[in-house]
Amino acid sequence: MERKNPCLMKSHAMNSVKIVLGILAVVLVSCKKGSFEADAHYSIQLSKIRNAYLTSRQELFKQNQVSVAAYYAAASNFYGVVSQSNYISTRSAYFNLRSSYLLLGPYLYGNGQFVLPGEALYSRIDSYPINPEYVDYVNGNPTAGIINDPVTYPFITEATVKSWDNVTGTNNRSCGMHVLEFLLYGEDLSNGAPGNRPVSDFNNLRRRQYFLFASMALRNDFLELPKQDGLKQAMLQAEPTAAFDCIMTGFLKYIKEDFAGKCIKKPLDTQSEYDEMSRFSDFTASELLVKTEAIRLFLNPRSLYISQTEFFLDDFIKEVDPDAYDQVMAKLEAIENELLSFPLDFDQAISDPQGRQQLTRIYADLISIHDLLAGFKSKVLD
Repeated sequence: MERKNPCLMKSHAMNSVKIVLGILAVVLVSCKKGSFEADAHYSIQLSKIRNAYLTSRQELFKQNQVSVAAYYAAASNFYGVVSQSNYISTRSAYFNLRSSYLLLGPYLYGNGQFVLPGEALYSRIDSYPINPEYVDYVNGNPTAGIINDPVTYPFITEATVKSWDNVTGTNNRSCGMHVLEFLLYGEDLSNGAPGNRPVSDFNNLRRRQYFLFASMALRNDFLELPKQDGLKQAMLQAEPTAAFDCIMTGFLKYIKEDFAGKCIKKPLDTQSEYDEMSRFSDFTASELLVKTEAIRLFLNPRSLYISQTEFFLDDFIKEVDPDAYDQVMAKLEAIENELLSFPLDFDQAISDPQGRQQLTRIYADLISIHDLLAGFKSKVLD
């Protein structure tokens, strides 16, 4: 029987140990930085964030399409049968559509490097403030508006409703979500209550036609959005750092310019209900809460996924700057608590001392969140 050389056996054993240790070293390294290989540019993490952004964006747009279809079905039913129950159902469908649209907010901005689908349509979809007198009667002018002027505006169709939009002044909008809000609720004539348009107003055929074709225009604008989406291909072809810069720049714009600036600071400064986000329906306080949820969902879109093992923006922030992550979460919770305990309608709050204090705190917390996330972005890209 051949005897094995002890020295040779020891050499093989040492080599085996080295191989095992080498494998362990690779595993340990891969467990760092959120279970990805650590490198100076976070390339794997950035690729994961880009993919999650594109998937989440697509899923939210799909959900929005469902809400659009449900709204248009309700609007069509109301056009066909003018009844109080159909009126209530249409208002409810409108609110659901608003909510699904507001969740898209962080995905509607970028850094100019990538063409975001629908950029040319958003002004028509969600421009405010609007001049209601351009469309229909208002207090003190019962014959105002396109609806009441069949001589100048004889034919009401989807095409004409779109053609009249924003042609005689920046607030003279003829279609979009806030025109429909005005048609559904009427002029808001009191602090603390929405407009009170009676259902009998829609016995007027031109008003009913206008409402239907403005609803059709909105539906078709939303249907155009997925058709224009070359964003996925462009982002996948670009460097992950470029995609991340677009994602974060858009997110920061949403927080500071849209949410904090336009929705809160501007009406606080002017103390005018005309600058309120949804002044006819008085949904503004609820919509601010939805916009806060949009921030949470952008950071952590796990609820949109079947798999719960993805790597999302909140994971990345915790990895790079855990202290900033904790502060962002605390600020978001503070904003939500303020909005949930909001004692007044928004149009009252902007002139009420307590309401103004609450809104000022919300604004300050949003700016803090913006600054914390801007610091995180710099750490990653610098």
